[in-house]
Amino acid sequence: MRPGGHHAGSHREAGAAAAEYVAGIALVALLIGTLGTATDIGTAAFESVRAGFCRIVLAVDASMPCDPTPGGGTDPHDDFRPDRCDVFTVDHDGEVRLDVLFFDVSSGLTFSRTERSDGNTEFAVVDRSGAGIAAEAPGLEVELGPLLELDVGAEARLGLTLQDGQSWVVPTADADDFQNDLIKRTAVDQTVGRVPLVGGWAADQVGGWITDVPDPNVRFVAAGAEADLSASATLSAAGLDIAGAEAGAGAMVELGVEIDRSGPESEWTDTTYLLAELNANGKIGVLPASVEGDIGVSTVVKVERSPDGELRAIELVNTTTGDLSVNLGFDQDLDTLLVGASSSDHLVESTRVELNDAADRDIGQRWLRTIGQDGGDFVELADRAGITTVTRHQGDRIDLAAGGKISFVAKAGLRGEGSRTESRVIDAAFRGAPDASGHRPLIEFTDCLAAAG
Repeated sequence: MRPGGHHAGSHREAGAAAAEYVAGIALVALLIGTLGTATDIGTAAFESVRAGFCRIVLAVDASMPCDPTPGGGTDPHDDFRPDRCDVFTVDHDGEVRLDVLFFDVSSGLTFSRTERSDGNTEFAVVDRSGAGIAAEAPGLEVELGPLLELDVGAEARLGLTLQDGQSWVVPTADADDFQNDLIKRTAVDQTVGRVPLVGGWAADQVGGWITDVPDPNVRFVAAGAEADLSASATLSAAGLDIAGAEAGAGAMVELGVEIDRSGPESEWTDTTYLLAELNANGKIGVLPASVEGDIGVSTVVKVERSPDGELRAIELVNTTTGDLSVNLGFDQDLDTLLVGASSSDHLVESTRVELNDAADRDIGQRWLRTIGQDGGDFVELADRAGITTVTRHQGDRIDLAAGGKISFVAKAGLRGEGSRTESRVIDAAFRGAPDASGHRPLIEFTDCLAAAG
């Protein structure tokens, strides 16, 4: 007999037995699967039995293709999991404003960078211009002494704003290099591009020589109207404001269009959105410091269509924002020199409803035609199939403002402002698959939080 032959024979027999054992279990599992499909065995009971057999199979042979996870390894919430979230945003904003009598005109620019959880970063550059008219109510002046005076007044302002912007999406690994090129290109557009008649052509030529910025993924335009009302009380000594308080409220409505021609033609979209916002603020200060608080709520309705007009999706976004800032400096009758720091906290809930067939598109069209009044079917569709994300963001902002006035025939003032804002997601969840009662629980959005670090 060959040395060791006895042991080899035993291993062969054991291997054959194990294979037969696994084959037998697999056959039983197949029968149970067939039984579960052909009869009324409950899903939970069937999955429990199937998972138990998988664990036995894996104990015998770990290489067998069997997943003991209920549902065969599929997560019932996957169909409701959002594709991505905004993880970190940096905004740089600048504006110049000219006031003459009761009128004002302004021009501004916003440059933003948003890192997303899907490994991409979005850049946006937005030009804006505005005009407004303000009216002051007759003030009340109270003499408190030979040098002290209390002024109480109110002001109302109506304004219009136009925005023209574009955005790009690049892999986050390439974001720093792209940002440098985009800053150069934006500087050319804001200088050479302002030259009358030939500015646009010249900016394209110069920009092409020094940068390699591709065409944007999205172009958008928007027009907005705003109304603000404020009341103030100011204590002055010898003509110099030394303390004061102010309270105000405002409302804004904005209508915009976004045109996305990135990717294959089948994915091109035209999106129309309507934004409505309400805000309130209060400020109190003693020269040279002041504390200011702002709260705001907004709702955005986005309607996404194909280029030929077919309705594809409706998205609703509700945002609640709170902001607290501390300012050092003065801001008196158009004379301004302020440095401020603020922290903000905002909560965003968005629900996107994909309209994948004619019946869903008809529901969406009816909801839009009635401006949301005939919303029963659409609300049911959103509750059943909408992709809902809830995120909370915290941010910090640094502000700088400087300005002065001149008085000749009429009083006029010129003011410049700049700010840098950072915002990071700190909590994220999404509504998962409906449970037995139809309720969709909030599920932690782990991909979003992992990307946020």
